[in-house]
Amino acid sequence: MEHQTFGDLTKEEWDLQYKTLNDELPGLAAAFGLSTDTMDEVAKIYEWSVWLNNAQQKSGTSDKSLTAFTDTFSTGPASTSTVVIPAPADFGTAPTSACPADAQGIVKALRITMMKNKANWTVAIGELLTFLTPEIPFNQATFIPDGDAKTSIGNIAVHSSVKFVGTKNLYARVTGTNTWIFIRTFTGAHYDYHRIPTTPNTAESVDMIVYGVINNVQLANPSAIFTVLYQPQQTPPPVV
Repeated sequence: MEHQTFGDLTKEEWDLQYKTLNDELPGLAAAFGLSTDTMDEVAKIYEWSVWLNNAQQKSGTSDKSLTAFTDTFSTGPASTSTVVIPAPADFGTAPTSACPADAQGIVKALRITMMKNKANWTVAIGELLTFLTPEIPFNQATFIPDGDAKTSIGNIAVHSSVKFVGTKNLYARVTGTNTWIFIRTFTGAHYDYHRIPTTPNTAESVDMIVYGVINNVQLANPSAIFTVLYQPQQTPPPVV
């Protein structure tokens, strides 16, 4: 079982984080020694996130109306009425408090501060504040690793999450062929694959998969296939 902490949260997840802290943190402030300034900052973050969300929604509606009106102006049809001009978006009254900058950074720092308070921090508190998700079960038989890659000249930077399983076997093949070639076992989230191309100095499309490895035994399920266009380092011809 494993808890997930901060990763790349979506905007919706951040908005939930701000609301949860605004609602739940006051009851924990004394135990964690959180200052009045910190609590005020959390309240401002939530207040501004609500206003900005509403403003963005109104802006989006206004932008769509203006785009349609502009299209009519530019290309018609000529029979379309242009009497009603789109109204500008009304964002409503902004909060009177100073808008915080780097709300995500502030919340991440707050999380670290609270987790370092070993006397009072618990997993239950982490889940309450959505700093931690509920425990995620791990089933070795059904585990499917993730995998992706980015390329630069002469290298394929392979990435696979180390959550649950930290060691992977990497396999590759030229796109369109059927045989997977074992490349190597690597530990950690990243591996730089300096591939020798099938045809020297020629770019090729490369499919890859990874398998999880536990106690030197490869698990049953591969990742989804991920594909890159590999550009090899150019090798000069031999001097004659």
